Amino acid sequence: NELISFSIRNGAEDVNIAIKHESHNILISVTAQVMGINDNVLDTASRYLKTPRQHEVEGCYGDLPGDSIDDTELALVGMMTDSADIKYDGTTLVITVARSK
Repeated sequence: NELISFSIRNGAEDVNIAIKHESHNILISVTAQVMGINDNVLDTASRYLKTPRQHEVEGCYGDLPGDSIDDTELALVGMMTDSADIKYDGTTLVITVARSK
C-alpha cells in the first residue's frame, strides 16, 4: 500500500502491482507511469527502503504503513523487507522489494 501511495503522491497516472512467490522470497513490484520525479525524491525513497530489516518491528508496527502522507513510512517498509530496488527512466518508475520466506 505504501509503495502505491508513494507513486501516486509523486504524480503516477497508471500504477500496476505484481506479487511473485519464489522458492525463498516473495517479490513485490510496483510499476508506475510518472513524469518528472526529482532525483532527491528517488534518492530519499531508496535510502528509506534500504533500511535494514528489523524482525522485531514487524509485530509492533506492521499495520502502520499507509497511514501517513510522508515518505518516512517507506523506512517501515524497509524494516519489513530484505532488499529494495528503485529504477526510473524518466517515465516509468519500478520499485521492487523482496522479503525472505
